[in-house]
Amino acid sequence: PEIKASDLPVRPAQVPAGLVLPAVKGKGTLNAAGEDLSVDAALESRFGKVQAKGDVKDYLSAKPQGSVEAQLDLSLPETKASDLPVPVAGLPPNFVIPAVKVRGRAGLRGADLFLDGLKVDSKWGGVEIAGSVGKALSGKPEPQVWAKLALDLPETPAAALPMLPKGLPAGFVIPPLKIRGKAGLRGTRAELDGFKVESPWGSVEATGSVAQALSPKPEPHLTARLNLK
Repeated sequence: PEIKASDLPVRPAQVPAGLVLPAVKGKGTLNAAGEDLSVDAALESRFGKVQAKGDVKDYLSAKPQGSVEAQLDLSLPETKASDLPVPVAGLPPNFVIPAVKVRGRAGLRGADLFLDGLKVDSKWGGVEIAGSVGKALSGKPEPQVWAKLALDLPETPAAALPMLPKGLPAGFVIPPLKIRGKAGLRGTRAELDGFKVESPWGSVEATGSVAQALSPKPEPHLTARLNLK
């Protein structure tokens, strides 16, 4: 049955108490001996399917050791940022993440997350992701991730995106955007390669980096080619 993480008889330290675990059907093996866990199973829930295999020592601690790899085939519902199990820096609590389909492979080694050929599709388009996120289950993740973007974003009031630079006029609206290219996040530094943004105002192609990209005071080091109307 569906269960809250806070209701588990034993809850791993890295699992938020407010996380709701969906009802799951499983086939395979799951062995727990003390604080060691071994899994080789196919799990199915209302969110889709996961095929997982691996071994984790001290899985009940804040610093589990070992590794688990999973093949993902998931369909996740629309979610507010405030409802995510782990906070994401730069996203306001009322920001709505659209429903997404997730396909590909992911692995957890200790507290570090590894992504390989992961594809995320939503009503905004698609993103292909590869790389790693150190300390992914902590409040201070350390990303080393690259993404290939093909997105079509809707018109959005700037007030809904507080991570944007301050000083924009009241009521400013960001027009619909078509985004193509590669973007990476290394710690707090964003990197762009062949990154192109098109809107009714024209287009911008950019290459370079932005230090402190998720802070209120980003530090851009970019070369841009403008074609504005």
